[in-house]
Amino acid sequence: MMKKPKEIKGITLISLVITIIVLLILVGINLLTLTGENGLLNKAKIAKEKTDYATAKENLELILEDIKVQKITEEKRNTVVTDCDELNDVQSITNIEYIDTTNDKYALVTYGKYIFKIDDNLKI
Repeated sequence: MMKKPKEIKGITLISLVITIIVLLILVGINLLTLTGENGLLNKAKIAKEKTDYATAKENLELILEDIKVQKITEEKRNTVVTDCDELNDVQSITNIEYIDTTNDKYALVTYGKYIFKIDDNLKI
């Protein structure tokens, strides 16, 4: 009777090394996708910054619209109020931190961490 050849059990060293190399390549690609210049983390940070800016701008626009409504109401009462005075009054009751009204054509307003330029018509 002939002897049966031995059955190979388990994996060989070569297949183990190839598997580890493939896994390292996949990990490298995933890390690059996650943290690279165009990575997910960077895109999320940019999206958050854009959202914060849009939120601050929208809130400031709501405040300015409220000023316009108050101005119309006061004009109906024949009271004259300048735009700069209105902005300075609003500064005390909102998050507006700094108002520079030295320029006649616009005012610089710091709202949140952003600086906005507001014209004479109270538009950003």
